[in-house]
Amino acid sequence: MTTDPFDSLREPNVPLAPRPAFAAELRRRVSLALGATRETEEEIPMPEVREFTPARLHSITPYLATNDPAAAIDWYTEVFGARLLGDPIVMPDGTIGHAELRIGDSVITLNDALPQFDSRAPDPDVPVSVSLTIYCEDADALYAQAVAAGATSVGEPSDAFFGDRVATVRDPFGHKWAIATHLRDMTSAELEQAMQEAFA
Repeated sequence: MTTDPFDSLREPNVPLAPRPAFAAELRRRVSLALGATRETEEEIPMPEVREFTPARLHSITPYLATNDPAAAIDWYTEVFGARLLGDPIVMPDGTIGHAELRIGDSVITLNDALPQFDSRAPDPDVPVSVSLTIYCEDADALYAQAVAAGATSVGEPSDAFFGDRVATVRDPFGHKWAIATHLRDMTSAELEQAMQEAFA
């Protein structure tokens, strides 16, 4: 099978949010068609985020500070299958001021720790206040790969009460990751019962 050489240059297709007025009118028509006896109260329209968000990003994008962003880029590429988007921005002193990596359908950004801008890398010996979740096809395999590549195990893979199989690691740069595979959707009642059983 031949490969189009331009595939590597293409951005992925990004779904666009419908215009609020269109979405409201469609919702109203569907409700009436399904037998609603009265029109529902008008919802507060959500702004169309793609009007003010770059197409390659989502509304929230993590920004990771590390003491060795070049090594972090290599690690995330090797372990998480990340792809570097463009060349990193290198500061006059040689530090990396900004780099973007796509993992699956999401982008993370990272830079050198820049204390003068209140950007500090996590201390591996101190608990973190923020963690990231990466969904993958096989949480067990990715967990094993991450640990083999130098990540520290925080929690081995197990089936969580909320329908995911999850493992937790801290990468060599101090950032905490939940590695997850979604197993099944759960109703609110199922989730409540599972939570009660898990924490009984």
